[in-house]
Amino acid sequence: MGVKSVLKHIVPGHVRRPGWRGYYHVRDHWLKTIVGCDTTRKVVALTFDDGPNPDATSSIVEILARYQVRATFFFLGRQVAAYPNVARQVFEAGHVIGNHTFTHRRLVGCSPMTVARELLQCQRAIREAVGVKPKLMRPPFGAQDATAFLTALLLGYPVVN
Repeated sequence: MGVKSVLKHIVPGHVRRPGWRGYYHVRDHWLKTIVGCDTTRKVVALTFDDGPNPDATSSIVEILARYQVRATFFFLGRQVAAYPNVARQVFEAGHVIGNHTFTHRRLVGCSPMTVARELLQCQRAIREAVGVKPKLMRPPFGAQDATAFLTALLLGYPVVN
């Protein structure tokens, strides 16, 4: 069985044909960036990017603790490497830590190896500082292309924007 006949069985016809319908199907069903969730509850997801920052992050954690609120912090690997105690403080306070790449490089147009290097270096820094692998990834500037998105998925990261 050749590649074309396999594709006919697993890929819907309107996706195999070029055009906008196929693009929208792939975007909506396969390249799903998390931007919210369906719920009847009144909830807000608080997220913070680009930390940890020794000045701002500790203050944010204190304010969140005062109101018993949890948030997700998307950390840069180079910042975690520079301020591991601040990253540990965030984790020990019960917040989620996500991967925001190592250097905050714009991922659009990057090769899969470059994207993987950014994510894996950040993952290593977070694991060394707090002892866990982040479960979520947010692309810097909210910018991604199919290569960056698929590389993140292959590394086990749902993408959040």
